[in-house]
Amino acid sequence: MKTSSLVLLLTLSIASTGSAAPREEWYRGLDLEEAVGASDLILVAQVAKVSEVTITRGGKGESAMFQFAFKPLRSLKGLFARPELSLTSSDIGGWRFGEDVTRIREGEIRLLLLHREQRRMQ
Repeated sequence: MKTSSLVLLLTLSIASTGSAAPREEWYRGLDLEEAVGASDLILVAQVAKVSEVTITRGGKGESAMFQFAFKPLRSLKGLFARPELSLTSSDIGGWRFGEDVTRIREGEIRLLLLHREQRRMQ
């Protein structure tokens, strides 16, 4: 008799939690279709190394540039045959798009959508 009441209790608890509202995921609302279409290379990569380079300008002003080494884990679009991809903070475009490049840490896994900019020869 105790076994059947325990099964009924478990069934009721599962049924009551099944109607809960779905939680809000971080990726909802991302519009990646245009970015994926414009990309020449899409990589899943692990951040292997982060280094900071200090640049002195005019003898007085200093600014920092970050250099990142990414170890490719999987190529989703395009071909990449090197063991490592090196990018700087200006390559990533953090200053343009509001991405705080100082938040990129070693060991993280990132999705990189890369495309070539066409530069005109003058």
